[in-house]
Amino acid sequence: MQSGARRALELGLQEPAGAAELSGEGILVSSAYQMVLVQPDGMAVRYASSDDMNQAYAGIGVDENQNAYVADYGSGVLRIVRRKGGVAASPHRVSRMPLPFKPLGRPVMRIFDYYLLWIGFALAPLPFVVRRWRYRRQKARLLRGVDSDLSAVFSPGAASPSPRAAVAGVLEGRYRIVECVANGGSAVVYRAEDLRNQGRMVAVKVFDLPDEDPVAVQRRLLRECVASSRVRHVSVAPMLDVGMTADGQPFLVMEFVEGESLRALLRRGLMDRCVAVRLLGELADAVAATHGQGVLHLDIKPENLMVRAQNGRLVLIDFGLAAVAEGGALATHMSSVGGTLDYMAPEQLMGHVSAGADIYACGAVALEMLAGKRVAELELPPNNQDLALTAARVRAAVTGVPEEAVVVLARMLSLRPEERPTGLAELVRALG
Repeated sequence: MQSGARRALELGLQEPAGAAELSGEGILVSSAYQMVLVQPDGMAVRYASSDDMNQAYAGIGVDENQNAYVADYGSGVLRIVRRKGGVAASPHRVSRMPLPFKPLGRPVMRIFDYYLLWIGFALAPLPFVVRRWRYRRQKARLLRGVDSDLSAVFSPGAASPSPRAAVAGVLEGRYRIVECVANGGSAVVYRAEDLRNQGRMVAVKVFDLPDEDPVAVQRRLLRECVASSRVRHVSVAPMLDVGMTADGQPFLVMEFVEGESLRALLRRGLMDRCVAVRLLGELADAVAATHGQGVLHLDIKPENLMVRAQNGRLVLIDFGLAAVAEGGALATHMSSVGGTLDYMAPEQLMGHVSAGADIYACGAVALEMLAGKRVAELELPPNNQDLALTAARVRAAVTGVPEEAVVVLARMLSLRPEERPTGLAELVRALG
C-alpha cells in the first residue's frame, strides 16, 4: 500500500486519499480528485477523475469480493468504481457511511458560491409570488362561492326569491343589519356590522329581482362580482363577501364608506373650484384603475361617488351595471341597457359600450361640479355633431375656466366616441 501511495506521489497526484490492492491487477491509488491504477509491471494508468468538488474522493478500499469502492468527501456515500476482473462500474450509491469531521474546504465554499447564491436569487421573488397566489386563490374562492350559491337558488326547479321584504337580524351569522341606507329599483343597501371583524361597518347590497329571468339575474350578479373583485384601488370601494339571506335573496358585502355622496355636496350649491379639481383628479385615478383591469363601470354619477368623512377622498362605488371587456379591448356589447339617462352616452343606449361611455359620464359629472348644470341644461340640438357649438355652450356655462379645459370638457361630452379623450386626467391637467 505504501509503495502505491509513493508511486502516486511520484506520478504527481496531490493529497493522496488512499490505496487499495486489487488481486492480480495492481494497486488502485486515489487522490482527492483522481484515481490511478498502478499495474504489477509498474505502469501507471489514469483510471478515473472527478471534476465535481462535491464528490471528492475521501477514501478507497476493497471488499471481500474484490470490488473497489471509494467514499465521497462531502456526502459520505460509498460508490463502487471497479468490479472484480477489471470491469469498470458506473459509480452508484451503496450505503451511507459517517465520515469523521474534516475542516471545511474548497468543496463547501463552492457550494456557497454556486448553489446558495442561485437559491437566493430564486427565492427573492417568493413573497411577491405568494401574495399574488393568495389574491388569486381568494378571488377564485369568492367567484366559486357566488356561482355555487346562486346556482343553488336559481337552478331549474328551485323556488324563486321571495318578494321584497325588509332584511333584519344577522345574515349568515356574521352581518348584523343596522339600518337601510339606500333603496333602488333592483336592490336595497343596508349598513351592517361585521361580527367577525371587530365590528367593522360594511355595506350589504341585497338584490330583489323577482320578475326577471333567474338566469339573467345570475349572470348580472356574477358580472358585478367579477368586475368588483378585479379592481383594487384606494378610490374604489372593494367587494368583501357574497351570500344568501334566509329568504333566498343573494347579497354582496362591500366596504361601507363613511361620508356623503357627491350628490349631497352638489345640492349645497356650486362647489369650490380647488375642491372640484382635487375630486376630479381622484375620480380620474379611479376610472383609470378600473379601465386598466378591463372593467367598464357604465354608471358613473354623483350618487355613486362618495366622499370620505375621514380624509375627503372620493370613492367610486356600485358596479351593478359594470361590464368586463375581454380580449384586451375596452369595448363590448350589452344585451340589456341600464343606467341614468343624464349620464349615459348615446352609444350606451344602443348597447354598444366602450371606455368612451365612462368618459362621457365623467364629463357630465365634471360639468355639474364646475358649473352646477347638467348636460340637458346646455340645450344642445338633438344629434349635435358640432364640437364648436358644444364648446361654446360649455364656455357660457363654466366661467373662469381655462380655454383648454373648456375644449377638453366639450370633447368629453361629444356624441361621437372617437372625439372623446382617453381619460379624465387630460381635463384635470387643463384645469391646472
